[in-house]
Amino acid sequence: MDFSGKLAVVTGGADGIGRCITERFLDAGAFVAMIDIDKQAGAALSARYDKLLFYPGDITSAYN
Repeated sequence: MDFSGKLAVVTGGADGIGRCITERFLDAGAFVAMIDIDKQAGAALSARYDKLLFYPGDITSAYN
């Protein structure tokens, strides 16, 4: 698949299945906005990819 020029938003994308999804989108050429509560894992992953924007947060709460 070719996602060049596309934007993907992945929640829970720093670890596990979410990380695999994030990396697949990146490998397919997409820009990715990733949200996760694990700040350390998110920062480490975003340091590896130029097309990844990491936002620390919990989408289950409006007040985080």
